[in-house]
Amino acid sequence: MRRRSFVFAAALLLAAVMLSGCGEGKQYARAAELEAEGKYYDAYRAYSELGKKRYRDASEKANEMKSAARSAAKKALTEGKFDEAKALAEAFSPYMSDILEYAVNAENGTYVADLTLSEEGRLSFTAAIGTDENGVSLQAYPEIELKVSPNGRASGTVRTAKEKEPSENSAFFVPERYLIDGRYVIAETPLTEWTYRTDPKGLTVASFDELADSTLQALKMLQMAHFPIAYEAIMNDGTKGAALSEWACGSLRFRDPMKTFAGGTLTVRIVSADDNTVLFEQSVEIPENKDA
Repeated sequence: MRRRSFVFAAALLLAAVMLSGCGEGKQYARAAELEAEGKYYDAYRAYSELGKKRYRDASEKANEMKSAARSAAKKALTEGKFDEAKALAEAFSPYMSDILEYAVNAENGTYVADLTLSEEGRLSFTAAIGTDENGVSLQAYPEIELKVSPNGRASGTVRTAKEKEPSENSAFFVPERYLIDGRYVIAETPLTEWTYRTDPKGLTVASFDELADSTLQALKMLQMAHFPIAYEAIMNDGTKGAALSEWACGSLRFRDPMKTFAGGTLTVRIVSADDNTVLFEQSVEIPENKDA
C-alpha cells in the first residue's frame, strides 16, 4: 500500500514538472512572438520571468530586448515619431530617460531645415533645439559632417570640431554663437572658416598644399618631434597623395574645402550631448568641382 502511494505521488510530481515545463515552453514561444512584433517591453517581461535553469538564455534575451527598444526609440526620434519614441522610452525608464527627455521636448521645435551649400562653398541651415519645461535648452548641439566620395582627391570623413568655448585664431563651431530666438541659424558661412576633425586613418589629401598654413605649421612641429606625419598613398585616379598618420590628425584646416572634398555629401545633424543619440539630420550633396 505504501509502495502504491509512493508511486502515485512520484507520478503526480513528474506530471507537475512536465506541465510546468510545458508552460515555460509556451511562455518562451510567446516571448519570441512579442519580440517579432516589436513589443519589446512585453517580450522583456516574458523573458525575465522565465525559469533560468530551463532557459539559460532568458536573461540574455531580456537584455537584448532593452537594446532593441533603445535602437527603435532612436530611430523613431530621427523619423520624427515622437509619440512612438516616448512610449518605448517610458516603458524602460530610467534606462532610456535620456531618449524620453528628447522625445518629450521635441515638439518644441527640434529639427534641421533649409540646408543648402552653394557652389562657392557657402553653407547655410537652420536648426532648432527643444527646451525643457523651464525653457532651458536641451543638452544637444548641431554637428556638421563632410562625407567624401572616392574621387581621387580625398577620402574619409571630416567632422567639425565640437568645442564648447571659442579658441583664438580658430574657427571652432560654438553652437551658442549662432543661437537666435531659440534656433541655430547659420547663413552664408564659408566652409573655409571651419575647423575639421578627422579619423586619423581615414583621410588622404592629394597635396600638402591643400592644407592651411596653420595646419602645415602644426605638422612641421610634429615632424620636429620625430613623429611620423604622413606616408605616400596611391589615389583612386592613380596619382600619388599623402595619407596623414595618427600623429598628424586632430583639427585640420583646408585652403579650399570645396575643391578638396568635391563630390561628397554634407550632413547637418543634431546630436545629444553624450553623442549617443542622433535626433535629427539633413543631407545635401556637395557639387562636383570639374576643375578639381
